[in-house]
Amino acid sequence: GLSHFVQTRLLASAPSFASEAEFLADPQQQDYLTIGRFDMSWPATYVDEKISENEITFTRQDGTPHQYSGFGGYRLKVVRLRDGDGREPIMVLRSRTKR
Repeated sequence: GLSHFVQTRLLASAPSFASEAEFLADPQQQDYLTIGRFDMSWPATYVDEKISENEITFTRQDGTPHQYSGFGGYRLKVVRLRDGDGREPIMVLRSRTKR
């Protein structure tokens, strides 16, 4: 199905994370495991995220498209962040358990 980035939080309260460990400790990520990371740079602030079932596609800041497929039964999530220099780190996660 069609999926798109959605803001799940108000930008006024967009959290900032000092490290990947801090990001993964956030309650929003507690049910997910990391399966990919791109352009990582910390500290970084939450921008938005995209959630999909079984597979997920997204485009990095440089225009490179990516697809994660073959995750039947899992929920996948792509979280876009922004560092102090305007770069956009991306974390790709999957649910810990199948649905």
